[in-house]
Amino acid sequence: ACSNMKVSAKQTTQKSIHIWSHMLWGRICARRLRYMQKDGRFPVSFQKAPGDWNTYFIDIFTTLVEIHWRVMFLVFSLSYILSWLFFGLSYWLIAHVHGDTVHLDNNPCVENVRGFTAAFLFSMETQATIGYGFRGMTENCMVAIVVVTFQDVLSCLLDTIIIGIIVAKMASARKRAQTVGFSSCAVVNLRDGVLCLSWRLGDFRGNHILDGWPGPVGSLREKTSGLCCFVLSGLGD
Repeated sequence: ACSNMKVSAKQTTQKSIHIWSHMLWGRICARRLRYMQKDGRFPVSFQKAPGDWNTYFIDIFTTLVEIHWRVMFLVFSLSYILSWLFFGLSYWLIAHVHGDTVHLDNNPCVENVRGFTAAFLFSMETQATIGYGFRGMTENCMVAIVVVTFQDVLSCLLDTIIIGIIVAKMASARKRAQTVGFSSCAVVNLRDGVLCLSWRLGDFRGNHILDGWPGPVGSLREKTSGLCCFVLSGLGD
């Protein structure tokens, strides 16, 4: 009889522990499932979606617009430096094949380019300036002329892409949310027999035009009725 009582007491203890563990886990899950805290905070952590980097490179323009400024400046600086190094190496190889690095008394492909340092400076001068100084292209090598032409076209394309990304990033509407202020408190009141959640909204912009094209566009208008204020959305010319 004593052994049966011990077994039943042990089973009761295990069942109570199991029930309490389920209750505790249910409370933890309930806390985790709460989307908004009682003080108005959102306990949501935004993380990168799992997967490879192919989705970022498919739409590279949008990726460069959405990244941080420091990363964007790093990418643009590396793009210029790598292009200068690539074409500088190309000019140095052309000069080496032509014999300009060995024979100093011949007619070079590029004037005063006898080594890699001079070739790199010539590449940077070709892409970053509008004229030549101490170094300049000659008509002795057609390959060098083709490479210079290709570098000029590529530099124009690279400048256009960089300027477009900077303009699109500066014109982004991401900062628009900072011009709209919400009150820190909200109230629940009875309006027309219905409980309504009310709060104050302040827009610091004086102009509410949403589109500049001619024709009907969306606008925001304010209508005051007694002590209540409503913000109506409508169409206007």
